[in-house]
Amino acid sequence: MFSPASPSSTKLNPAPSKQNARKAPSPVFPEGWCTYVLLCVDGSYYVGLTNELAQRIRDHSSGKGPAYTKTTKPKFLVWYESHAAQESATAREKQLKGWSRNKKQAVARGVLRLGPATRNLWVPLD
Repeated sequence: MFSPASPSSTKLNPAPSKQNARKAPSPVFPEGWCTYVLLCVDGSYYVGLTNELAQRIRDHSSGKGPAYTKTTKPKFLVWYESHAAQESATAREKQLKGWSRNKKQAVARGVLRLGPATRNLWVPLD
């Protein structure tokens, strides 16, 4: 749970300049086949699969990819699952696409856990 620092231990720092501004580190994604869920700006969920998750996320972020995510911009990668083979990734994608919004939301929030190869995270796609 978040606890703000006490006023005595808080130091005010000047706004970072463009020269010394640091980007947040990007997460390391697994190699191989993955099924993933994106949360879009309108609150909808997009389910996809790829064999190169890091590149696919870059594609979604830059406006490349399927028509749905070009018009309904994805904001967060909220969940992914690693797979040993394309067949199992495709089967999971089909399963998730058939689920209700509430069930996809439960997966995204970590309420519904699907197995040890899954990861819940909220990575901004800006």
